[in-house]
Amino acid sequence: MEHRQAIELIKRVRSGDTCPPGRETLEAFDMAISALEKQEQSNAQNVNSTHRSCPNALESLNILEQAKDEKGRVPMSLVRQAFRNVMEQDRWIPCSERPPEENGRYLITEKTDGTKVQEGYFCRTRDGEPYWGYLHVTAWRPLPEPYTEEKA
Repeated sequence: MEHRQAIELIKRVRSGDTCPPGRETLEAFDMAISALEKQEQSNAQNVNSTHRSCPNALESLNILEQAKDEKGRVPMSLVRQAFRNVMEQDRWIPCSERPPEENGRYLITEKTDGTKVQEGYFCRTRDGEPYWGYLHVTAWRPLPEPYTEEKA
């Protein structure tokens, strides 16, 4: 069954234009459920990866290593981009400059009675407006990688 056929069949069942579910209808429902589960899984992976909006230093080095030509050379444009990625990871971005591109958790600087650094959650409202859930977030940056013990 093609995706388009499954969608049309589910629409007909929903509107009452077809008989009780038969084999084809159940197959269409299975396809829809599978697609929704894949989307949910993909969304969960995206949420888990939003603490980094660009590759970290190690990932950048791996990309550069893979980009070598047969003589071991790497295009300078890729080296510059890797350097920018690393620098971006290591700086505070003022909210007045731009909000994060993706919803998720970030390290934030909040200005209340003093300056406070903490983890905060960013999302966009239904109108597309940036929303921090905190009233006075002045700057943000991606969360660092969590500490993991090195195995000997």
